[in-house]
Amino acid sequence: MKILNVDANDSSRYAKSRALQRAGFQVREATSGEAALYLATVEQPDLVLLDAKLPDIDSFAVCRRLKGNPATAAVMVVQMSVSSVEDQSRMRGLEAGPEGPKSGPTDDPISTPTQSRQGADAYLTEFVRPEDLIATVTGLLRLRQTEVELRQTRDALEERVQQRTTELQRAIRALRRQNARRTASEKAVREAYRLLQSTLDALSSHVVILDETGTILEVNASWRDFIAVHGLPAPFDSRGLAFDEFFTTVPDIDVVSAQAVVRGTREVLTRQRATFACEYVCRRDAEPYWFFVRVTRFDGPEGGRIVVVFENITETKRAEETLRHQQEALYQSERLASMGALLASVAHELNNPLAVAHMQLDLLAEELPDSAVRDHITELQQVTERCIRIVQNFLTLARRNPPQRTPVQLNAVVQAALELVAHALHLDNVVVHQELADDLPLIGADASQLQQVVVNLILNAQQALHDTAEPRCVRLTTRYDAARARVTLEVADTGPGIPLAVQARIFEPFFTTKPVGVGTGLGLSVCQGIIESHGGTIHVVSQPGHGAVFCIELPVAAMPAPDIPEPAMPLSPPIAPATILIVDDEIGITRGLARILRRDGHQVDTASNGRQALALLQTQVYDLILCDLRMPELDGPGLYHALESRQPEALPRFIFLTGDTLSPEAEAFLDRVGVPRLIKPFSAAEGRNAVRQALYALR
Repeated sequence: MKILNVDANDSSRYAKSRALQRAGFQVREATSGEAALYLATVEQPDLVLLDAKLPDIDSFAVCRRLKGNPATAAVMVVQMSVSSVEDQSRMRGLEAGPEGPKSGPTDDPISTPTQSRQGADAYLTEFVRPEDLIATVTGLLRLRQTEVELRQTRDALEERVQQRTTELQRAIRALRRQNARRTASEKAVREAYRLLQSTLDALSSHVVILDETGTILEVNASWRDFIAVHGLPAPFDSRGLAFDEFFTTVPDIDVVSAQAVVRGTREVLTRQRATFACEYVCRRDAEPYWFFVRVTRFDGPEGGRIVVVFENITETKRAEETLRHQQEALYQSERLASMGALLASVAHELNNPLAVAHMQLDLLAEELPDSAVRDHITELQQVTERCIRIVQNFLTLARRNPPQRTPVQLNAVVQAALELVAHALHLDNVVVHQELADDLPLIGADASQLQQVVVNLILNAQQALHDTAEPRCVRLTTRYDAARARVTLEVADTGPGIPLAVQARIFEPFFTTKPVGVGTGLGLSVCQGIIESHGGTIHVVSQPGHGAVFCIELPVAAMPAPDIPEPAMPLSPPIAPATILIVDDEIGITRGLARILRRDGHQVDTASNGRQALALLQTQVYDLILCDLRMPELDGPGLYHALESRQPEALPRFIFLTGDTLSPEAEAFLDRVGVPRLIKPFSAAEGRNAVRQALYALR
């Protein structure tokens, strides 16, 4: 596959080209809009990777010109920009640029995106990871190939119907000529009839030929098979019957579709139109089957004939549905990836001020043990700890690690999920009743996955209660069935209930009863997959008007042995006060941590980034270095790598401070260097203990 990489930035263009070439793609490069337009016309790439900022032409204009040029209209376009680009610019890139769409919607169900609009086919935010870039490019190229194959299939289908209709016309004319010479040769008439019937029987389409009155004259073998499959109460071949009366008796066709076909056939019979075509759906054993019907009139010396051709287009329709599901899955995947990155950034920004508040409140509690404000300090500590738990729960929910089975207390999972959705429930005046059993055993499960399931079920219950009158109640119940060795969680609501027809499909992927833009139809399907992967079951019990109950059962099976923490090192105070360097750009953390350590008798210096720390380390040797991971100018890993060549003896004295708990790069770095870490936010006691243990280990 050939890709044109358009980017004025040399380093960015080189990085993307290198990643694409490693993935096996042919890559041509352009540094301007005019060069991109020229190379796209000459080289005919399969996809254009278009940066938002170009030196000569606006990238949206480049995209419109590519899509407006018939020679390059089919080329896929992926626009890329930095994360600061506003949502409006992203919508401009995906739709049609600043001038709006250039063409209206098309009636072609298999039309490509370039036929319906002149915008980009996808939008990526720099800096994108190489694997995400490769996955997006590969997915778009697969979509393009699928669309091409679908169009070719449709075109071939239409050509085949037209060709066979023409053949029928010729055969009918030949039959008329044979009938005109009937007195001359009865044998010729019989041969012509057999030829016609053989031609009709060779067609996979259902073919019916009518006379001027709408009576069925001839049918082919496919039509007879159609009658046999449907078990219609008519003669085997249906010849001699009125088509409209016969067709309306087909039990699998809905009344509206049957009437539309009959009405169109009558209009052709009465010469109100030359041809008629439409699609309709049949349901057999709850399975949908789509048909394309074309009615054509042929006039000859002996009167008119009407040819009705039914083509089964079920496979084409299912392919279109599969394509739509793939596009939706790609969108959801990109959205989840963006959410994870956003949560990582938010968590880092929240963890720093929470760490400051946590330490300062601990210090106040130590300094004012008998003060009149002691109760206020305790209340603030509790609120701070609640904020910390909420952030940790969000991070657990957003973590995209492989499932890990550990001993899990189901009641704790329920409580963590409630903390995440408590505010939303409060705004809708939803009262939560908890009936959590005290005798629940631990189960082997992935806590973050189970939390995702519980959050989804509670939010679904909240949405079901949104338009109901108060009181609005959600009841969470856990039980333990010792005889069956299973634990049960029930999430019940007092909402309007779920119709039986919806219950039968509620766990199907992409099935949703919510308005467009509110739900994707993936939530309950994902929940079912998670529960079944744990060896459990999930089902719903509901009657319209009496709420709904979602019941989860999980086995109490053999679990992985819980991790036994190593005994903590003795917290003996150091023999002499130590010299400690704190490196962190959050001034509240450096002040609070320095205050804690100075109270223990240590000499403390501070630096706001790695460059300042390097300058201090050139003039003084420190017993311990407490260093943040993410800082401006020179971050924690950068400082560590700089000391590897300058002062390798300082490396064992590091303790890294981090709130970036979702970053795979940070996790990989910490695992590689193997030095102690202190996760933000931490209490004064946790910070003091970490320092004491590190100093004890160094002596």
